[in-house]
Amino acid sequence: MSAALKVLVVDADERSLSQRADHLLLEGHEVLVAAAAHAAQIKLAGEQPDVVLLASVGAPARTLAFLRELRSGALRGADQRVRVLSVGVDDDAVATIHLTAGSDLVLPSRASPALVAAAVRMLGGRARERDLPSRMLQVGSLTLDTDARTARVAERCLSLTRLEFDLMRCLASSPQRTFTKTELAREVWGSEHVAHNSRTLDSHVARVRHKLGDVGASEQVQTVRGVGFRLSQ
Repeated sequence: MSAALKVLVVDADERSLSQRADHLLLEGHEVLVAAAAHAAQIKLAGEQPDVVLLASVGAPARTLAFLRELRSGALRGADQRVRVLSVGVDDDAVATIHLTAGSDLVLPSRASPALVAAAVRMLGGRARERDLPSRMLQVGSLTLDTDARTARVAERCLSLTRLEFDLMRCLASSPQRTFTKTELAREVWGSEHVAHNSRTLDSHVARVRHKLGDVGASEQVQTVRGVGFRLSQ
């Protein structure tokens, strides 16, 4: 059985808050709950959860603002690197916004409690992984320091999120090799389920390409239609 995690469930709907918490308790996790942004901030600062299951802190715009505040470090005492699972997001455009704002994974309302629990375990497992030994990966002008988790193109720094860096590290580990979406989902997210939710993987690839494009290297991430992605030199 997987090690128990400390999970913070944030949901303005008290009925669904209770249901979500009960399902995770049955999985053996330590569960914290918050129905509002202020309460969530207190739990984030005081309890330092492994995973945040974010449903809502009220209006959709307020929920996104809360997520952005967390990722920017504006929530005093909270670990801005905490893994975040956004749930109940049914619109692709809104899901993309959540990913851009900093969610590690987005699931729709129809996701079963078992799938949500699996996503929590996956994110929590990645949160507890130890860093890989120090080494440098270089592909053309792109250099990744996998210990410091920094990226450069020539002399210009790239600001990558954790998952964006993990995606680039996977691609850079074998330049010119085409990685299938299933392989990337397994290596980066720790679960093949992500491969079936193309908006998660495709959104991360699109953001990485945009950032590489800012330094003139957008051609380095190539799509192999019907297969996956590769990193060119």
